[in-house]
Amino acid sequence: MDFERRYVRFQSSIVGRCMEMLVFGEAGAPILAFPPARGRFFDWEDHGLIAALARQIASGWNQIWCLDGMDECSFFSAYLHPRDRLQNHQRWEEHLVQEVLARVRQQNPDTYVMTAGCGFGAYHAANFAMRHPGLIRRCIAMGGELNIRNFFDGVDDALLYFHNPEEYMANMHDEMLLKLFREKLDIVLAVPRNGPSELLESNRRMAAILAGKRIPHSLDYWESPGDDWALWRAQLVTYVGRL
Repeated sequence: MDFERRYVRFQSSIVGRCMEMLVFGEAGAPILAFPPARGRFFDWEDHGLIAALARQIASGWNQIWCLDGMDECSFFSAYLHPRDRLQNHQRWEEHLVQEVLARVRQQNPDTYVMTAGCGFGAYHAANFAMRHPGLIRRCIAMGGELNIRNFFDGVDDALLYFHNPEEYMANMHDEMLLKLFREKLDIVLAVPRNGPSELLESNRRMAAILAGKRIPHSLDYWESPGDDWALWRAQLVTYVGRL
């Protein structure tokens, strides 16, 4: 199927480096596509996720914005202090809000913006959606843990807390904010049935937190074909096509 493929490259004043993206399609509900750990903007295309959504893109139902990650200088840096790594992650999120979403809005009038991520990208998709429920309408988190404390070597401060969904969601009691979650955001947690115990437990804890706060969500267990990308392709077709 034919659809527009556009390469975007610009200097980000927020993160202080050149950022790259691929945009597929011209119209439809935008999906912010997060790559897996240490991933790049081309991973979704290279591993067939864009091809799996070809019908939705070509039909004008969805537009996919494949994002560039910064995990190498935040979560997985071996030489930066944990607090510096957290600050890099915070700057990356500000870049997404102020520079990427701004471009999405300029080029696409559809306000039903989604996040989707695979592997560690599932954390990014979920964290971004839960921190910005007024901006994101659906989150598809495929196969990622949702607690990041182990990445930051015992650091305990507000910045870590407010990027750790298990914690800030568990302690969210503001009824006006919860009302926004209940009315505006739908969260999908998809995990392999025989996945690592840490992954499964993290998603079960998050599902229990969301259930306790009556936030729309699903926790779905999938039989894995033994290939993560094949599983993520199947999940995307299911959840994006469910709209």
